[in-house]
Amino acid sequence: MKRARKRTEQEQVCSHKMLTSSKYEKNLPHSPFVLVCDPIVNDFPLSFNEVLDPFNDCLNSDNSYPCTSFEPSKLTDFPCLDLSPQKPTLNKLQKNCNFNDECCSNDYIPEGRRCKGLDSLEDSIKPESSQEASSNPARELDKDSLKPKLEPLPKSASKIGEILQKRPLMAPTAGKRLYPQSLPYLEPIQVNHIIVIHPGSQNLRIGRASDSLPVSIPHCIARRHKVPGQKRYEDPWLVKKECQHAEAKLQQRRGLKQAEEALLSWPNNLGEYRSATSQKQLATYNSCVLGEWTDTHSSLNWTSTIDKPEFLIGEEALYVRTTDCYNLHWPIRYSQLNIHKGPGGTFSSVLADLETIWATALETKLGIPRKDLSDYRVVLLIPDVYIHKHVKALMNILLNNLGFSAAIIHQESVCATFGAGVSSACVLDVGDQKTSVCCVEDGLSHRNTRIVMDYGGSDITRCFQWLLTKSGFNPQHLKITDIVDTRLIQEFKETYCHMDQQQDGVYEYNIHIKKPQSLIIKYNSVKLGDECVLAPLSLFFNDMLALQGSQLCHTQQRYEGDSDDPHDDFYLLQTQSQQQQAARLNAARKKENVEASLNQLDTSFSQYEDTNLSHPQLVDEDSYDGPDNFSGNDTYKGERKLDLEEEEPQDTGPLLQLMGIDQAILHSINKLSNDEIKKKMYSCILVIGGGLNIRGVQGWIQHRLWSQMPVQFRYTLEGMDVITRAKDMEPNLIPWKGASVLSCLDTTQELWIRQKEWQQWSVRILRERAPFIW
Repeated sequence: MKRARKRTEQEQVCSHKMLTSSKYEKNLPHSPFVLVCDPIVNDFPLSFNEVLDPFNDCLNSDNSYPCTSFEPSKLTDFPCLDLSPQKPTLNKLQKNCNFNDECCSNDYIPEGRRCKGLDSLEDSIKPESSQEASSNPARELDKDSLKPKLEPLPKSASKIGEILQKRPLMAPTAGKRLYPQSLPYLEPIQVNHIIVIHPGSQNLRIGRASDSLPVSIPHCIARRHKVPGQKRYEDPWLVKKECQHAEAKLQQRRGLKQAEEALLSWPNNLGEYRSATSQKQLATYNSCVLGEWTDTHSSLNWTSTIDKPEFLIGEEALYVRTTDCYNLHWPIRYSQLNIHKGPGGTFSSVLADLETIWATALETKLGIPRKDLSDYRVVLLIPDVYIHKHVKALMNILLNNLGFSAAIIHQESVCATFGAGVSSACVLDVGDQKTSVCCVEDGLSHRNTRIVMDYGGSDITRCFQWLLTKSGFNPQHLKITDIVDTRLIQEFKETYCHMDQQQDGVYEYNIHIKKPQSLIIKYNSVKLGDECVLAPLSLFFNDMLALQGSQLCHTQQRYEGDSDDPHDDFYLLQTQSQQQQAARLNAARKKENVEASLNQLDTSFSQYEDTNLSHPQLVDEDSYDGPDNFSGNDTYKGERKLDLEEEEPQDTGPLLQLMGIDQAILHSINKLSNDEIKKKMYSCILVIGGGLNIRGVQGWIQHRLWSQMPVQFRYTLEGMDVITRAKDMEPNLIPWKGASVLSCLDTTQELWIRQKEWQQWSVRILRERAPFIW
């Protein structure tokens, strides 16, 4: 095996120029090639062009390089040269050379560890004779080929001399080696190829991350009967089994009385108190108002089922005639999968409905066929209080069934803070079926502060319908069990309800009843008073909702375990218990050793004292000033009971009772352990969701919280901001917008879970990639 020749003095000087030049101590991100230097001499990455720049100052008169071993035209002969462009960001350099046959080495390596590429280079540049070597010390290079590649430094001999004086000439202990830079490849962000999905109980918001607003459709599906003559089934919307009990009316009246007292006890901006409206007078007047048929047809139409489609989604599913052979399903209820004992209520049926709705919405609303979803990524928003099993099933739908290339899951409250542009806030999310409260600090949701209650905007609609009936407006054309009539009552709520304390008295409204393919019925001069304010106040005084049950308030449950994830919470608890037991045993052993040593010391002192008492002449009274008896080991003696049984922490403690949104906010913030964080949460309350998109709600939230919050925060708090329309957006669109912004950040790129990774690791990868504590 050939040995490399030693470098001449001129080559050493040129190499030292390259090592000591201040230009090469800069990490240029635009350099397309990376040169790894020896860690003893220099540890700065150099570009390929920068390797050749120092030799420009040492060129011969014929522009040839004296250092032939660094001739650029021969650098490609090294097998380990990686001339592929590298990423702009240069991480910590790693040396991958093991001095094998496939890697170039330096001039000083042991015999038998020679790089073949260097041997072939020496053979190609070795002069044929000594005369040729003396006459032509170096080969001439092609100037045209080198001109666009090189960026020569200014020839400044004085500057080089100053650098050489500062850094003395060092022996060439190791040459420079070129290594391929091992950097993680970051794919470019294509915003128009990222889909953001926010599934809700009532609406599905879906769209590209590049869209300004998402597409919103009713999150329901109508499936055709498989058996002719099958009875129609429809998931209930407003009617709840929790409000069908014997004390419902009494509970509603009690809650209504509390809401009226609160309404009359809060003065307006002028310091004047509201005057109560008489429901009896309103009922007497409204009972005389009769509906009139107009000549105008409604713009709504029934869905045509002549082609007998297997399923219909969105608006088409809502306006299917009851006589048609279709069942109507809502796959999500109370922010969780709608699993029940009725038709289509199994776990697999609900997942199949979600897959069908999402795939159809992508194809019909966004124009993305299912076969092209492998070119897209997806961001899925999940509720703050989630069920691990449900999240795993949704990830299987996105990556395995629909075929997205990568996915990210994130919580609604955290995405809402991104959409609103706040770093920390107490997020109040009032949806159609649920109300959740959570404290978010710097993009992290505090687990102990999460509360979900099973009431929302649909309960306000049901309460408003009850108050309209008490005020005498009860059209026979409206039925609370009909889905079309339910949407009409919800439209009344969104139009007429408010929480403006300055709006007082009785107002007249013209109410239109619109049904598909029917004439519009008009009710003129319907008078409404405090009913428009009392209905949304039911979220503060939830006795008006007449809900009773033990499972109406939820907190985050412990991970129930999964067969695909052996290192779950139960495993961690068991191993933690074993470690604690081992630590206790070690401490007990150490204590026993200490006690044994002290006992032995006591015995020695006792023998010594007996000896001294038997020979008092041997004891010098002045030399012994200690106590008469040494019994200091009494504090160390005593039996210690070692309890090896580790008590498991409870999931939620005692079950929480249903509470109003003001009490829920106070309870959530009180779960925080730091007073500074509590002040931060009190200072910013973010209201999202479409259930409480009512004018004047921010004043009521601020008034109720300020009167009930602890005194120490009331006097030290600078202000309380209640944000209901962040950045002039609808509150139900804020989480979706935040998720679209989040998906475009550079820091989010490492959170993507790719399809192959999910297929290999399944739910275990969520422990590493999920942006929240899984």
